[in-house]
Amino acid sequence: NFIRVAAVLKALKNLRVAKIGERPVPFMSVMTNEANLINRIGITTVPISPFAVAERAKKLIEDNNAQYEAYYQDLTARLDCSAMPEENVKKVAATKLAIESLMEENNCSVGAFECWSAFPAVLGVCPCTVLGEMADSGYPLACETDVNGAITLAILRACNLYEDSEFLADLTIRHPQNDNAELLWHCGPFPYSLKASESQARMVDGQERFELKQGHLTLCRFDDIDGKYSLFVGEADTTTGPETNGTYVWMQTDDWKRWEEKLMFGPYIHHLGGTYGSYLPVLREVARYLEIEFDNAHEQGIHSL
Repeated sequence: NFIRVAAVLKALKNLRVAKIGERPVPFMSVMTNEANLINRIGITTVPISPFAVAERAKKLIEDNNAQYEAYYQDLTARLDCSAMPEENVKKVAATKLAIESLMEENNCSVGAFECWSAFPAVLGVCPCTVLGEMADSGYPLACETDVNGAITLAILRACNLYEDSEFLADLTIRHPQNDNAELLWHCGPFPYSLKASESQARMVDGQERFELKQGHLTLCRFDDIDGKYSLFVGEADTTTGPETNGTYVWMQTDDWKRWEEKLMFGPYIHHLGGTYGSYLPVLREVARYLEIEFDNAHEQGIHSL
């Protein structure tokens, strides 16, 4: 646990977050104070233009070098891409390699990505699959230019000592038969390495479609309001539930009503980071060293009226 705490603190010290584009217009919730992040924690956001990504991706397709061809073959071997034109699958592969190289050049280990709101216009394809592929390459990206979500992924990545990928999910709906279970979902950006072995992996319109494996999860969210930073953390087990599209997994908590109230009354948004393993004690120590509020999902907070 000591090593894991040290790893997280080291990851956050001088962390550079690639900010690829701006937030989608309706997503006011993902706004963050970049100056506060530098002054308070030492985290810098590095702007990268979606146009720069698109131009580099186009050049990769034109040059068709060995690295690009090898990755394209690997991607199509793992994912059923028959629902997409070959040209668009190549754009997805090229976008992943383009972003990876730009992040390496800018010394960024995580990123926040203007995904569905920008790249269909500049490249002609939705790049959701790219986010999961980047996580498996060690450069996790948060959807919808969620900078605090990217920091959450950096925390979880260091927490498991870089041994497993992490994912950023939407909090969506309650399980139809289990009041303590909730659907963790996103349109298609979860890492392929976390896929359930029995779930068929497909790519449709640039978005992955599969269910994550069963196991024990640590859920986390780094967020702020009025200059005050909080770290929400809870542990839960996955469970089974109705099949849906996109990438998803059902999680069962000890008391979803308590979790829900904390997430609604706290300074948090609809994105929650997840990784497989048990890391709540580690993250409690991380919050103590950072001198930020530790919000334990397993302790009662505000009661709703």
